[in-house]
Amino acid sequence: MSTEYNRGVQGSHWGPVGRRERLGRKGEGLVKKEEVSKSILVIDDETEFVNAVRYILEDRGFVVFGAHSASDAKEMLETIRPDLMLVDIMMPKTDGLTLIRELSAEPAWQHSPMVVVSALNQDHDKIAACQAGARGYLSKPFTSAALLGVVGDLLAPAA
Repeated sequence: MSTEYNRGVQGSHWGPVGRRERLGRKGEGLVKKEEVSKSILVIDDETEFVNAVRYILEDRGFVVFGAHSASDAKEMLETIRPDLMLVDIMMPKTDGLTLIRELSAEPAWQHSPMVVVSALNQDHDKIAACQAGARGYLSKPFTSAALLGVVGDLLAPAA
């Protein structure tokens, strides 16, 4: 099945062409609280950002873990198995794209969806994220609806 980069209002994901043209529209891809029992690892060096995303996702019933560096994330991944990872690009020492490349090369993680969340929002940034193995991209700042739309799309049961 062919895949293509789909642009959204504030978020994007890579998926089957035509699956979704806009993310974050009311009622589309948004997660209902009673449907959730999945976990998400948020990897970002900004504590306030991790806490804000945690608040949004936990309110919808997700279990949320936070890591503040690539090395923290790798250490956590030895003991947890998140259903999705949200990864910032700009982090000290190891950047998010390097982390995504490294995890994508490991059999245990190569099929785990990873979404870039970044203030970088140029087309070449999004292309680099896709080439690294990211399954989606959210440009900071984004709305809770855009976040929930991308998460809902990537964690939705296959139809």
